[in-house]
Amino acid sequence: QLIREFGVSVPPEPELARALHARTQGNPFFVREVLRLHGAGQNAFASVPDSVAQVIERRLSRIGASPLALLRSAAVLGSEFTADLLSAASGQPIEAVQALLPGLLSSRLLALDRSVDNYRFAHALVREVCYAQLPDAQRRELHRNAANALEQPERDAARPAEVAFHYQRAGTLEDLRRALTSSVLAADAARRVGALEDTINHLERALELTARVDSADEHRRCELLLELGSAQMARGLVVAAQKTHVRAAQLAQARGDSVLLARAAFGFGVEFGAGGSNEQEVELLEAALAALPEADGALRARVMSRLSRALLFG
Repeated sequence: QLIREFGVSVPPEPELARALHARTQGNPFFVREVLRLHGAGQNAFASVPDSVAQVIERRLSRIGASPLALLRSAAVLGSEFTADLLSAASGQPIEAVQALLPGLLSSRLLALDRSVDNYRFAHALVREVCYAQLPDAQRRELHRNAANALEQPERDAARPAEVAFHYQRAGTLEDLRRALTSSVLAADAARRVGALEDTINHLERALELTARVDSADEHRRCELLLELGSAQMARGLVVAAQKTHVRAAQLAQARGDSVLLARAAFGFGVEFGAGGSNEQEVELLEAALAALPEADGALRARVMSRLSRALLFG
């Protein structure tokens, strides 16, 4: 009935149904408001509809200043968090946090997963409204506190991806440098477990941060491009991987770094191919060979070997 009322295709596309469920978690009022905006041609999944935000804000206004401040601090941590992490991020003693949490549970703004002792927002839109209510300076400080807390050695498991996210949101130059370091660590951790999609995402963020932190560090940027290209190739994204390796080769040539240029040329092609010739691969390998010292060496031999194979069917 709602789908017909708001002009959404009947039956709804599976992607729309999944997005709608993820956004509203089945709340009938939220479903209706999101569909109303979607039917009007607005991107209802990008922000909280005004009518929904107003309902949530009225509900939040009734819980008191201290619980609301704690809830807003929790919003920075994401959909799930522990009491001790919330204490560290908010700067409040753990006793004060534990005294306020039962009231937030009884108000059904938070829920508790007792199996892992994790708190979570009862609805994602509540978290978004709380996050939006934070002044920018306070939000940045809370993200910085969260990143510092996650980095502490007493934490059971390293969470470099979360650390990188929080430092990036904190936003100062020093925060961004730490976000870059954590992004590289997150990429290494994802690669070790074969999570190639995550590896690619973390490396892309690291490259973005490198440009913001120190655009002059072309060696580091080239290294990251080579790692990204390798992950893309392993993921089967051959065209994207080759474009990435060409970017790395251009940087290496500009720096006069023959070793990085050779690595970019190797990465562009396939180590064990079934034949065929690629002119761009030949060009990269010839450029790498010309840049390397003429003295005998393993790297020069490897470039010559790959070039010979690339020329065989040319």
